[in-house]
Amino acid sequence: MRLLLILTSLLLSMSGLKADDMPTNGHQIHYIGFNSLKADNKPAHDKAFRDYIHALTPIMAKHGLTLQVFKVAHQSADQKVDYISFGTAPDQATFQKFFTDPAFHAIFPALVGALDHHFVTFTDGPFMPKAHAKGHQLLSVSWLNDPADASLKAVEKLLESGEAIWARHNTQAIIMRHGVMASTGLADDVEMVAAPNLVEIWEVGDAHGLFDDPDFTKLEKAVKTHVQEARSYWLEPMK
Repeated sequence: MRLLLILTSLLLSMSGLKADDMPTNGHQIHYIGFNSLKADNKPAHDKAFRDYIHALTPIMAKHGLTLQVFKVAHQSADQKVDYISFGTAPDQATFQKFFTDPAFHAIFPALVGALDHHFVTFTDGPFMPKAHAKGHQLLSVSWLNDPADASLKAVEKLLESGEAIWARHNTQAIIMRHGVMASTGLADDVEMVAAPNLVEIWEVGDAHGLFDDPDFTKLEKAVKTHVQEARSYWLEPMK
């Protein structure tokens, strides 16, 4: 299966990263999967995806992997996404062992049949939304202008400068991480692509007030000068 070969390549590449680029918890693996259902007969594909997740979860648990799946309520992206999955694996060897499990191979075709597009990015540390957030949860994914390091520092400084805005609207950044590897596709169409430089989850208490705030509009405009592409997704737990 080409997927396994790509994943093996990704994991081997990750093992060669600098220490500062590796996940913070040793060699633990963290990834985010963006899943777009096929448009034709979408209710059937939606059910197939949900059935796949329910069958997948105990297989992952057997290998010590974890998974949380969220439905996308609203989004700002050209490629529409229906579900976003957040997963972890204890280490590379365990991750590869999971992908060779016959139980996984038995259900994997159902996922391929349900999805029109799949994008996955690995992050440099733990990245998981809250299961029960007080406010709305917003996932933000950004590819920054070159040089990326300079743009990243500029964006982080701008976000820090918005402390009063966040407090005013009961908003806080739960997690900020960097993408280290990424790919699109699931089977024969898998290919490596550029990973996002910045991935964030925000908990937003007063969304309408925040987006109507002129100070936020000004800050957002300043951030966008450092961004090539940005995608945002409002998350709600998959029921």
